[in-house]
Amino acid sequence: MLENMDNKSGGNETTFKGIVLQQNRCSQLIVTVRNDSGLMSGHGRVIVDGQGDASRRSLSDC
Repeated sequence: MLENMDNKSGGNETTFKGIVLQQNRCSQLIVTVRNDSGLMSGHGRVIVDGQGDASRRSLSDC
């Protein structure tokens, strides 16, 4: 999930519901960020595929 989209945190169109990482198993996540998209994949499947204007994304204040 891209945590902040449209100044809202959590639960947006990029939210992935399912198991991504498993205990005692090596994992490789591939993240590609471009001006108009963000893609995360792992274990041969797409986890997040966010499209749209970069101004919609922002960092958390954690």
